[in-house]
Amino acid sequence: MPDDFMTLVGSENPSACSKCRRFVNFKNIAKKNPIRCAKCAEIERCDELFGEPAREVVRKNPVRVVGWHASRKMRCLIGWESQLEKKHLEWLEVDPDVLAFYAQPSTIRTRLGRYTPDAYVVTRTNSYFAEVKPDKVYHDDDEMERIRGLQRHFRLNGHELRLITSQTLLANPLRANVERLMREVRRSLPQACYETGVYPFEDGLTTFEKILNSDDYPYGEAEIFRAIAHGHLWIDLTQTISATSTVRILAEENTHA
Repeated sequence: MPDDFMTLVGSENPSACSKCRRFVNFKNIAKKNPIRCAKCAEIERCDELFGEPAREVVRKNPVRVVGWHASRKMRCLIGWESQLEKKHLEWLEVDPDVLAFYAQPSTIRTRLGRYTPDAYVVTRTNSYFAEVKPDKVYHDDDEMERIRGLQRHFRLNGHELRLITSQTLLANPLRANVERLMREVRRSLPQACYETGVYPFEDGLTTFEKILNSDDYPYGEAEIFRAIAHGHLWIDLTQTISATSTVRILAEENTHA
């Protein structure tokens, strides 16, 4: 996928994507009438392919809890069938690197039989299918052999299948950061927080401490977390968030006349 998501306004013949309003170089426009940058065009393609789950996601089960995740990012309800799947969806919801995600995206036929991945994820740099399992899968030789066979099948067809286990989903600081951001994701963000000038950036980077101490920033810590959860600011969720944590701008307002 071309990395044209943040092409500068000063580049040759810039024009705004009609969906995300970010400026792209004309030669990198993936779709015209209406204009779409490569990332928005990819998400539209995925919406058409995976907008409806390949099978009924939430199936009643007397031995486990099932439910729905109300996604702000995807603007819909997304079903989950285990607590691990629920936590995976929450991670995708607030991860600023994730642009879109789809549950039970498609069913494929392999020599191992029919298979439906748990999710398809579109990030700012790539995309991949995901299979969510508890850690005990590593002790099941037959299941691990099946998963490795599926991963080979996906690789041969130009895709990636990632195994996501509870070891990753429940580990801190990732889980603690996800829980903190989930408390903010459905709250509205003050309009001023969408303006680049309110943050004290140097070469596109800053820290929590610098933002909170800036005279131009009239809000508190909660609004910074909210901006991260809304995909406006970036921070590494795998690291403990502190006053010195690096923060990066991900989106800029349409200021081109």
